[in-house]
Amino acid sequence: MSQTGCSRPLVPDEQESRRALSNQFESWLETHSDFAAIMIVGIGFVARLEAASGTFLNPDEALHFLVANRASWALVYKASLTTAHPPLFIFVLYWWRHLGTSELMLRLPSVIAGAAFCWIFFQWLKGIFGKTVGLIGLLFVALLPAMIALSAQVRQYELMLLFLISAAYLLERAFIENSPWRMLASSACLDLAMLTHYSAFLFAATLGIYAALRMVRFRASAKVAIAWASGEIGSVGLAIFLYISHISKVKGMAIAIPGKTRVPVILARPTLIPVATESCGCPNHISIQSMRRHGFLR
Repeated sequence: MSQTGCSRPLVPDEQESRRALSNQFESWLETHSDFAAIMIVGIGFVARLEAASGTFLNPDEALHFLVANRASWALVYKASLTTAHPPLFIFVLYWWRHLGTSELMLRLPSVIAGAAFCWIFFQWLKGIFGKTVGLIGLLFVALLPAMIALSAQVRQYELMLLFLISAAYLLERAFIENSPWRMLASSACLDLAMLTHYSAFLFAATLGIYAALRMVRFRASAKVAIAWASGEIGSVGLAIFLYISHISKVKGMAIAIPGKTRVPVILARPTLIPVATESCGCPNHISIQSMRRHGFLR
């Protein structure tokens, strides 16, 4: 007698049918993993575009645009020294604003960087752990709400992540192909990440230790070892330059707002609150038009 609430056991034919269907799906994924990855990245890109549109800038985003909205590269660099971040993203924003200054347009570099990060992350995971793990990891980074929200801001994070995963991917390819050029490219991506956000310093140190241990264990060629050492020397030199020129001096600096007095960095966000209140009645969002009316932008 069958018990109420118990599922019916599968007969052998049904078990074979489900096993065959599962094998077919795995075989399809194995053959078309890149196509599946492109579809996932495309869905993630659309989700990021949706998140980046229809909302005003938050105070941090507005401050980044305010720093980048200068008349020359030299003024942009000088203004970037008053922030708590390296200057690369500010330079990108300075150039990008010539294409448009709407909220969506200003967020588009982060959206594009976020989608590119997802694709390279998939390639990195696939090369190390296989296609199935690569697709599972891609689903997380492409579709998690936190990752989508991070890609929909005028902030450094997605550009930094793109450079970091590129450095890790190129490092693996350098060891596999015994290529000094890929090793140098990995070091270049690491330097770009350090020029984007200071949290990349932690990743740079970890990746350097990992690369050194791997070279000792697998006995990399002399050319690859020299390329790695050259890249490490360059990264250390860059870190020293950033510390001397920026990190050691950022405390107590002030940001010059066009048409207004110099405001300490820690007070720069509060000075934007009246602009935000006019934008939408909320001190957490700011419109570009309201910033212009209050004289923050020329």
